[in-house]
Amino acid sequence: MSKIATENTFETAIVQSLIDNGGYSAGNAPDYSLEFGVRFKRISSSNHLSKLI
Repeated sequence: MSKIATENTFETAIVQSLIDNGGYSAGNAPDYSLEFGVRFKRISSSNHLSKLI
């Protein structure tokens, strides 16, 4: 059983594992909200998160 290890192969395996075992569902890239992602990153990577908890 030999598979070529590439970034895409690794990413695909992680996504599939999250779908199969983690209760996640596959998203659709065109539906991604850049504004929400930036806001989430700003909140989650700063002291704001500790203030919310």
